[in-house]
Amino acid sequence: MNNEKHYIVIKLGGTSQTKVGYDNLIKELSNYNKSKIIIVVSAIKGVTNSLIDLFDNKNQLKLEEIIIKNYNLCDNLNINRSIVDECMHIYTIGTSIQDKINLISLGETLTATILTYYLKINSYKTEYVNSYDFIYSNLNNDNIFNKGNFEV
Repeated sequence: MNNEKHYIVIKLGGTSQTKVGYDNLIKELSNYNKSKIIIVVSAIKGVTNSLIDLFDNKNQLKLEEIIIKNYNLCDNLNINRSIVDECMHIYTIGTSIQDKINLISLGETLTATILTYYLKINSYKTEYVNSYDFIYSNLNNDNIFNKGNFEV
């Protein structure tokens, strides 16, 4: 008998960051009960553009917009908004390219955290893994769209 686990990767785009999208994901997960599932998320639709505007133009109204979108997702999922607040420690506006990369990734950090919590309250054994912990570039980040060789 082969005990080898199969891996399934599911990607949720920005328009899937909704209660309907998450509930559809939960229905889909039942099809893969013998596989190890990796879920990759995007930020809520429009959040990445707002984060870029926040960094480039120091537009503080964009920060409020981002927080409200994520609060609304929490409200729709009946989960405490405090998980959004806990992620906001990442929020800083620096001036370097790395600062910009870190800020722009906040959208994905928020949705990954929210989805992880939602899956847990729906009885799924899940673990949040930050991509910073296992993806590295061999090159310096010369620009926001680093074309370096990445290692996992």
